[in-house]
Formats: sequence, structure tokens, C-alpha cells
Amino acid sequence: MDQLQGFGLNIIFLLGVLVFVGFCFMLLIAFWTGVKIMLLRRRQKQSDMETRRRKFHLDGRPIPPSAPGICHKCGSVFPQVHHLSDGRRLCVTCYQSAIEP
Repeated sequence: MDQLQGFGLNIIFLLGVLVFVGFCFMLLIAFWTGVKIMLLRRRQKQSDMETRRRKFHLDGRPIPPSAPGICHKCGSVFPQVHHLSDGRRLCVTCYQSAIEP
């Protein structure tokens, strides 16, 4: 085998290695993207569950909207007062005692 043939075989070998490395790099990117998508969906699910927990009771009834204000029952100022549909505003403690049977 003369030097020209050896050079040609080395070029083909190097091109093959380059294609293989490029393919492996693309697989690595695809795997990393899949992992990131999986983590994103997990965080979205946790966020949705947290939002649902803040907006609904355990039995599925909606919790009334809340904002800072004064409780009608105890007369204190709270950072979170539930605004009921009948116009009353109750703090979390008074609201819990009002909804319990």
C-alpha cells in the first residue's frame, strides 16, 4: 500500500469518526432536552396542584377570594381575609370555624 492509499483510508476513517461523534452529540442533546421537558412537566404539575390547593377545599368546594382587610367577626386586620358572597369578610380562623358543621 503506498502513501496515497493510506492517506485516503485515514481521511475516510477520520470522516467516519467525525460523523460518529456528531451523531453522539445529537443524541446527547436529544437526551438532555427530554430530561428538561420531563422536569418542566413535573414542575408544572406541582404548580397546578399548589394552585388548586389554594383555591379549593379538600372536598372540592371553591374557597372564596381573599385580600388584605378587616374581619367582620373578630374586627382585626389580617393580610388574608376571605370575601364571602353575602358581603361578609372573614379571617382564615373565623372562616374555618364558620364552615365547620
